[in-house]
Amino acid sequence: MALKAPVEPILPVGESALSDGVTASRADAIVTVSFDKPMIRTRIPDKFERFVRSTLPLIYGAGVDSALATLPIGAIAGQGDLLTELPARGIRIGVGSTWEVRVLPVIRPGVEGPLVVKYRTMVCAAGQSECGAR
Repeated sequence: MALKAPVEPILPVGESALSDGVTASRADAIVTVSFDKPMIRTRIPDKFERFVRSTLPLIYGAGVDSALATLPIGAIAGQGDLLTELPARGIRIGVGSTWEVRVLPVIRPGVEGPLVVKYRTMVCAAGQSECGAR
């Protein structure tokens, strides 16, 4: 019997508007947050961390909000290079003792270099290298 994750997306399957032109598209357990807007897209790790901290609770609810509250500021941005490492490896945010929310930045070319314009997120067993569909 598989153990149930302590958090799961609270958004309905399909596309949902979050705020300021930001959308979340849920396909089963994977949610893609799109934010390719001039004032939101970024290549700055701290800005991306603030964005993730403000949007992830809208996807998973209070359980993720509580998990984020236990992480010091910089703990998300400090997990690796935003533009080279994290799109492949993902950011890991622990929820419970054996689960984590994985956040994978999605980049596109920009005039002055790559920009993060989306992120994909899913709940995984802690320590699992591959998690969900890519």
